[in-house]
Amino acid sequence: MRVWLVSPNERKYLTSAGDRMPLPILYLSSALTTNGIQNECFDLNHTHWLDFTYRCQKFKPDVVGLSIISSPSYPQMKRLAKEIRPYVGTIVAGGFHPTTLPESLNGDVDVIIKGEGESQLVDMITGSKEKFDINRYPIPDRTKLDSDKYNMTLLGLRITGMTTARGCPFSCAFCGNVNKTVQFRDKHNIEEEVKQIKDLGYEAVYFYNESHTINKQHAFEVGEIMKRHKMKYRLETRANLIDEEISRMLSDTGCMMVALGIESGDDKVLDAIDKREHVDDYRRVVKILSRDGIPTKGYFIMGLPQQNLTSALKSIELAKELKKEGMVMADFYMLTPFPGSPITANPEKYGVKILHHDYRKYLVAGKKIGEPVVETEWLSKSGIKSLVERARIEWKLN
Repeated sequence: MRVWLVSPNERKYLTSAGDRMPLPILYLSSALTTNGIQNECFDLNHTHWLDFTYRCQKFKPDVVGLSIISSPSYPQMKRLAKEIRPYVGTIVAGGFHPTTLPESLNGDVDVIIKGEGESQLVDMITGSKEKFDINRYPIPDRTKLDSDKYNMTLLGLRITGMTTARGCPFSCAFCGNVNKTVQFRDKHNIEEEVKQIKDLGYEAVYFYNESHTINKQHAFEVGEIMKRHKMKYRLETRANLIDEEISRMLSDTGCMMVALGIESGDDKVLDAIDKREHVDDYRRVVKILSRDGIPTKGYFIMGLPQQNLTSALKSIELAKELKKEGMVMADFYMLTPFPGSPITANPEKYGVKILHHDYRKYLVAGKKIGEPVVETEWLSKSGIKSLVERARIEWKLN
């Protein structure tokens, strides 16, 4: 049995494409290896498309698993499936896009995996029936790829990604995450992975958890592990999940940045997207973290429901205000409703008009601003774009 796992080429729409290991296929690889199934991993950011298709033609793998985490990569992977079809036994697709929009791949792949993929892929190949457990296959097999090709850095330190939990119970209207049940990894498994990461020469970890501090005990356990191994780290979380005790712990255990999804500087907009936070939460947390020596990064979105010109300008002013309080980075994006999000499911309810579903043009972190894919009752397509441009300029000049 020969199984190949493939992650897409993201260089057309991600500024930093190829700078970090594609963890989803490495988690799958670990699960397969544990069950005695031979497998290889391919990152199309570093393996040329033609080279991969030639390998398929020459070696004829039994199974090829396509990782389609983001919708912009879906057309590319759909095309790849067609090209390798004559040479592959079974083509499998998994990730957020197949989970939320499986019909888009009908006829192009043989099997669609929805949700957590490790146990489902093993079950498909071996015929077993096992419920997913985050602690069974917790450590991605980073030896399957050349670590020298991944050069992500933060504050001068070589950094790699890692997750200690999966799932998010919140339902922000713009977010496509469909996994509402949070599973936390065992602290012993986390420590084992931190040791491996350090042995590979990394100096820091970027935790990809949706809300790293959602479970206070878990956050403290992770912090102690990082401190014990003298590893720095960055995390993403919500402002309402940080208090003074957590802030002091993060500072004491080596946290060097906290990223917050601020989204808007207007409480009316935050309520409209079911954010369950308020502007004063952001002011409070940025000040607390700054006091403890932790810089913050903020994410903002233009084109949200209920956001007119006045409220959009409030977002820009909030970003500049927080910059003076300790927020060192800010990213401004246009609303891009991906499959699985409440806005995508019911745009009329939110006063949003989705202009097209050409996912190749749905930028996640683009090299340029690109063109908006929505307009709203309150802002035109050109208005949304100009506000993002204005926000980025004013942030730099402030």
